[in-house]
Amino acid sequence: MLTGTNPFDQPDVQLSKNETNYFIESNEKIEILDNQISIDELIDCFENLDKNGYVGFLYFTNPQSNVPNLMNSLACTLSLKFHIPIIQAIGPNYLHSLGQLFKGGPDNGTFIQFVSSNVGQDIQVPYQNFSFYDLMSAQVQGEHKILNLIDRNPLVVNLGNEPEKKLEKFIEKLKLAGF
Repeated sequence: MLTGTNPFDQPDVQLSKNETNYFIESNEKIEILDNQISIDELIDCFENLDKNGYVGFLYFTNPQSNVPNLMNSLACTLSLKFHIPIIQAIGPNYLHSLGQLFKGGPDNGTFIQFVSSNVGQDIQVPYQNFSFYDLMSAQVQGEHKILNLIDRNPLVVNLGNEPEKKLEKFIEKLKLAGF
């Protein structure tokens, strides 16, 4: 209750689920990269944040990859440097847990979606006409659309098809810059 979020309510969480289903069924795509920043511009973003707020790192990735560890390293580095809490979550689990905070909690968060075209081996969802990558893509788009709808305006960092290499390179760059 400290955050003003009712744990028994799903503020706009169901809307995200509905949008995900819509994107799966319609095959429609929205261009989430319209709010794209480069990974280097991430520093500028942090320099201009309200120090009374928090950051939500939202990403979908292969959980067996090193991306979750690299995102943790990035979050720790930026949080310590800029003295701002960073809550990070790998999708889709944040849609149902932290999604309540992100969409129904105080309006002082900055949300950054990290997207990649490489999520490991793509597998067809059993008894469905879509793959797990299609589902992930629909979830990213649905979440993006709802966060925009409620004026939470997520930013997007495109990690491309080699997310581990891009994150490793950026973290190394931060270390060289004295972060």
